[in-house]
Amino acid sequence: MLKGHPLKKYLPYAIGAAVVYSIIAWIYLGQSNYQGLWILFIGNAGFAVVISLLAYFLYTHFINTRSITKMVIGLHATSMAAILLSCLLCLAGLLILTPEVFFPSKSDALLAEAPSQLAGAKHGLVMALFFNAVIGNAATGFFISLILPFSLMRNQKGNKEGENQGPGKPIDEKANTKVDSLDQPIESGQR
Repeated sequence: MLKGHPLKKYLPYAIGAAVVYSIIAWIYLGQSNYQGLWILFIGNAGFAVVISLLAYFLYTHFINTRSITKMVIGLHATSMAAILLSCLLCLAGLLILTPEVFFPSKSDALLAEAPSQLAGAKHGLVMALFFNAVIGNAATGFFISLILPFSLMRNQKGNKEGENQGPGKPIDEKANTKVDSLDQPIESGQR
């Protein structure tokens, strides 16, 4: 499935998306307040921005060799790797900023002003953090990786591998013809 993908080029974007989300999640962990849950949604937006930058990078650097399907698969793989890394970084943040979450006797009142569903032994802070890290980042990352490849490609007719899909088709050197907007060959001397 990932054959032919430059996975080493995706890894910095996965790390970047995970770090952007995790820094904002650590700000939320510092507050430990249920009313500050909206901060995690800003982290989801930052995650989506980094995935969008990767989509633009793929579009500009691999315009002649990438199909939309390969872009979507590459962006999905990057999103999954970034989600895994962000969960690991959030776990590290829990260990550093709120280590009492791992001790049952101290974690009852950890999340201030939480509703009764999140109080007690359910560890509302951990649940809110990891649900948002997995579901929120998956929703934004997969949405971006489905929408942007289709909106960036200008010529989506005949989406074959190796075909130029960028702005305007070049002159076909073999036939010495240009392709107009109706995809009909025109002799180069006619215009």
